[in-house]
Amino acid sequence: RNSVFKCNSSSGYAFSTSSYTVDTELSNCTFINKDGPAFGGTVVGSQVPVVKNCAAYSANSTAFSGSIDAASDYNAGSDTTAPGSNSVDNITTADFNDYANDDYSPSSTSDLIGAGTDLSGTFTDDIAGNTRS
Repeated sequence: RNSVFKCNSSSGYAFSTSSYTVDTELSNCTFINKDGPAFGGTVVGSQVPVVKNCAAYSANSTAFSGSIDAASDYNAGSDTTAPGSNSVDNITTADFNDYANDDYSPSSTSDLIGAGTDLSGTFTDDIAGNTRS
């Protein structure tokens, strides 16, 4: 929860679930890869990752790829691969506060603001420690 994963490699993901053998749920995470794919979901045994309220941005590749659970929703991606019927497509670097200097919090005009779902039953603060409803 509330994590930022960054990679600058065309040969790897910012985050991949390939090594997890238990149920994996990622909430309020940001996946950034300036050169390759941002998020890669992998089936391990019978486990498929659930992704909620996450943003994946790739400057040169796919935002979300691989196997992702159908319960995933309210995500955002730099292309049209964000899982879920309530997800936001085609986010840009302008959606982040200061992309060039690794500040991936939403900018004041970002399409990410208000796009998530209420996860306060699971946790109530964001990565910066701010209380969220």
